[in-house]
Amino acid sequence: RRYEQLVSRNPAGVYRATMDGRFLECNEALARVLGYGSREELMCQPISAMYYSAAERERFLKALLPQGKLINFELTLKHRNGRPVEVLENVFVDQDDEGATIQGTLIDITAIKQAEVEQASLTSSYRSLVEHMRDGVLVVKEGSVYYANPAAQRLTGQALIGQRVGDLFRQEDQQEVME
Repeated sequence: RRYEQLVSRNPAGVYRATMDGRFLECNEALARVLGYGSREELMCQPISAMYYSAAERERFLKALLPQGKLINFELTLKHRNGRPVEVLENVFVDQDDEGATIQGTLIDITAIKQAEVEQASLTSSYRSLVEHMRDGVLVVKEGSVYYANPAAQRLTGQALIGQRVGDLFRQEDQQEVME
């Protein structure tokens, strides 16, 4: 009973499947992640239909079979509506009297992956903006120039990265700059 509750109440998708791609068991969380109304509805589907592409299923099996387990394996599955679902999976091959089965858990990391893409895009836009500014921009870390945009390099006529920021100013101005 406690084991059943552990699986059924788990927010991670939990499953057990045959090597040829049939679900033997899964929890409601897995059905939700993949857009199905119930675990029973999901279990009627072939596992191959859960992968975003046949190549993704092949990549998964190619990584799993030699080692017999995968820890924090990133994979793209397919939601019932066809959209990609990025997951992080922990899985192992279990050998028992019935033969080999694949048992695993997975969590949906689609939102995290989307945030990473957005962050990279914002970083790229910010970098492009700073690189094309006419004003000099310095990033100082622990008293040394960590970054200087091209305008700062042109204004000073020298390479700035790695220099102590105080050395860039007249002696009488250094105290004020360093404060």
